[in-house]
Amino acid sequence: MERTTEDIIIEAVTERVDQIIMQSRKAVASGQEERDQILKGLDEEMRHRFEAFAGTLITESAEEYQIIYRAAFAGGLRLAHQIVR
Repeated sequence: MERTTEDIIIEAVTERVDQIIMQSRKAVASGQEERDQILKGLDEEMRHRFEAFAGTLITESAEEYQIIYRAAFAGGLRLAHQIVR
């Protein structure tokens, strides 16, 4: 199967998003202790419900940002291609 330009763009953007996420995880780790203390204050059922809710929000947000990033990146490539012509 031949790869299209869109496939190549999606692959490149996905790789870049993964790199950004790995870099941001280092910054996020610094606040982990405080979050752990908050979660310890909740009873087990509430903690599981809260973690599931937070996980859903994080996943939805990540998917939305990836869609935006891909569209912006593709738009930038199209604009650059038009300028170079």
